[in-house]
Amino acid sequence: MSRKSFCVREACLSDLPALTNIEERVWRALAAPTISAEVLGQWLELRSPFFLVAETEGAIAGYYFGLCTDFDLAQVDKYTKLDKVKRNGYIDIAHDPGGDSLYGITISSIVPGAGSALYQEVLTRWKNLKAKYYFGYCRLSGFAAYINNLNPDPRKSAEVDLDQTALWYAHACMTAVGGKIWDRCAARPALELPLPPPDPILSFHSKCCGGQFGLLGIVPRFMLCTESKGYAAFMVYQSEE
Repeated sequence: MSRKSFCVREACLSDLPALTNIEERVWRALAAPTISAEVLGQWLELRSPFFLVAETEGAIAGYYFGLCTDFDLAQVDKYTKLDKVKRNGYIDIAHDPGGDSLYGITISSIVPGAGSALYQEVLTRWKNLKAKYYFGYCRLSGFAAYINNLNPDPRKSAEVDLDQTALWYAHACMTAVGGKIWDRCAARPALELPLPPPDPILSFHSKCCGGQFGLLGIVPRFMLCTESKGYAAFMVYQSEE
């Protein structure tokens, strides 16, 4: 089977129906909230250079949205203890074209390879801006399956400290793929658990960023998602410049 080629460009108004369709196809099956056409339109009005679509064979196969803002690595709690999280997979941060960092909000695709093509363009633009950091929230897509395999009995599952287990799981998954774990990240809990299989989403982000998209913390109840039990990893990539 030949590998598809993708054209990545900035999103435009006529793309919104296709993007809404992608949202439905990707997220409904996971009982997760979708980004509405109204919100997509509001994002378009921000004119962020990081609202991108990937096309193949004349059809949109995926999209990415991020915005520019200032970021302070020393204020981890500001990003991991969030009162303003709406359980929709992102937090409200104003777009600042002069910001020193990129906040990656979402990436969704329905054709294999589209996500990687989008990521390549995002990182190229990020580096060209000479920004300091790239940060975002990555759902723990294999966490629910891991917990279910760990304790098939629902009565025993209820006894599990999910916050500690999620932190342990993220540490273990990042270590397994040679990913970075920031010194500021809470230490891996001393739990005696079987190693999990690679987490698909954490592995994808780590691979696309050459292992430099590092774990800085865990955010519980970040978004409604059956795969992740609502947990997300807070990830940060620091520019080498």
